[in-house]
Amino acid sequence: MNYLHFQTDTRKLRTHPEKLFEYIKQIDPDIYPKLFQDSLEADTLFMILDTLNQFYIPNRLPVYSELYYLTKVKRFDMAVMFKTERQQLTIGQLVQYAAETVDDKLGIIGLIKAYNILDLSKYKLNNVHEEVEI
Repeated sequence: MNYLHFQTDTRKLRTHPEKLFEYIKQIDPDIYPKLFQDSLEADTLFMILDTLNQFYIPNRLPVYSELYYLTKVKRFDMAVMFKTERQQLTIGQLVQYAAETVDDKLGIIGLIKAYNILDLSKYKLNNVHEEVEI
């Protein structure tokens, strides 16, 4: 799979959220850096994050690896920099869920920093508040 293939497929599936979920679920997160290389656009990032939030959390599927490997894609910082308030809420919910399902405090702190979550008071993040310096 390559980025062009991914874009073509997801463009067709955007109007079918459950099919998009099944498609994204089939992609091994550790290939995200190779798949997206330096082509990660904000709308693609947030399409993935919205899908994780909408389907992974209710189905109790792990999201830590997805969140982590997205941070390893070139241009991730640019894609996440101009997030909306709604997108920030989605990110916060995903990181909170990851913190509830993974016993890796340093990994969660890394996600908080990478996704630039500024207001930790909105989320239950397993007492990592004191340890995060953004």
